[in-house]
Amino acid sequence: MMRQLRRAEMCTCTLQGEARLVKTLGDAVMVVATSIQSLLRSALALMCMIEKEPRFPAVRAGLHGKSAVERAGDYFGGAVNLASRVCRVRQAREILCTAEFAAKAEQGWAVGFVPIGNVTLKNIPHAVALCKIAGWCRRPAMAGG
Repeated sequence: MMRQLRRAEMCTCTLQGEARLVKTLGDAVMVVATSIQSLLRSALALMCMIEKEPRFPAVRAGLHGKSAVERAGDYFGGAVNLASRVCRVRQAREILCTAEFAAKAEQGWAVGFVPIGNVTLKNIPHAVALCKIAGWCRRPAMAGG
């Protein structure tokens, strides 16, 4: 529970632009933004903060940039489902996004968008082209490890 509260607190203080925390879901957080740039900046800031936190469990992020249905402060729909599925594809300490998100975000970023191919995702009727976001901050390597 403390870790969950800490993650929500960290998320709140790393939000960029008009991005906002919608809710926590176990160890996950749901963030929405009206711009790809704010969402990407928020994800990068949160991941970097968590990476620098001693003994904090490694996390992963999944980003997608389409409209979702808002009802009573919560968000629903295919875009939410897709972002959640993208998040579950890879290992901890990775940020993945749809190729569609990457195409909209690519210009002017100090990170790279590395295509990883088309991936079949649970409950998504077609394979989805994904990219790994490379070049964001990392923990310093530990001696002997």
